[in-house]
Amino acid sequence: MRNVTWAAGFSKWALIFLVFVMVPSSLGAQDVDRTPGLRRIGTGLYVYLHTDKRPGVSSTFNSGVIVTDDGVVVIDALGSEEIARKVRQAVSKVTSQQVRFLISSTPHKPFTGGNAVYADTFRISHQHTRADYLKLLREEQAREVKDKLPHLTFSDRATLYLGGREIRILFLGRGHTKGDTIVFLPQDRVVYMCETYYYDEFPYISSGYSADWLRTLEAAERLEADIFIPGHGFLPPDLKETRPGLRRHWQILKDVHDAVEVQVKQGLSEDETVAAVDLPQFKKYKGYQRAMEIAVRRIYRERAKGLSNDS
Repeated sequence: MRNVTWAAGFSKWALIFLVFVMVPSSLGAQDVDRTPGLRRIGTGLYVYLHTDKRPGVSSTFNSGVIVTDDGVVVIDALGSEEIARKVRQAVSKVTSQQVRFLISSTPHKPFTGGNAVYADTFRISHQHTRADYLKLLREEQAREVKDKLPHLTFSDRATLYLGGREIRILFLGRGHTKGDTIVFLPQDRVVYMCETYYYDEFPYISSGYSADWLRTLEAAERLEADIFIPGHGFLPPDLKETRPGLRRHWQILKDVHDAVEVQVKQGLSEDETVAAVDLPQFKKYKGYQRAMEIAVRRIYRERAKGLSNDS
């Protein structure tokens, strides 16, 4: 199934004031809204930011919420049933509409651990995401698996028409996983990028596909959208800054990929490549210290050894 259709005078104090007023509003990664929970990003469009203080690569795990007159769509259930219940409770405070659909963009537990809380919804994912998620559930009881797995899969795209909204569910190529899904609302010019996009954070590429990921981001940039909601990272005050942020994310991946490529062509081993690759311009991003080595090793194996579609 390739296409499926279903029927967001100066004193010194005055001078100081002017300095602050004239400073550009885009100050970089630190100029973000760090408030967790549900945030409105447009009419009927929300993102739920779950923060995790445990040591790790990412600051946040983000879930999308689309509210229409005919029901609610949630993008990713997040990491546990407890978190998923918090999301649903937050949604109930902004609308009386029922959650009808769950879209799973990735099989990874930080985004699917709460799927059982959406047992009452119709669930959608890419075919590779469902297959990989099923592997993760192999130790669970059949009833539990049934309540978590997607009902519908797609290969390239599915379109959901709900409450006057066109919701395009797209696979633009491999990236963080084999079946990365993004959700595009053309009328709102908003894209939920899910795990393909880390906003001003260093990407985690333990099982990603760097060359494909670059092409996937380039395809996303060609969408007629102004706002790109990341799967990881806090949001800037001006949500339109997420478009240049997407290019910064692309640049991180590109520079790491190219740096590893140089070492591979010189015949260095994997460990030698890890020691040789240093990109100080990205040390300011959260996750660099841990994720950099992981990225180098993954890309080295891509370039030097080759990875099959199942790797």
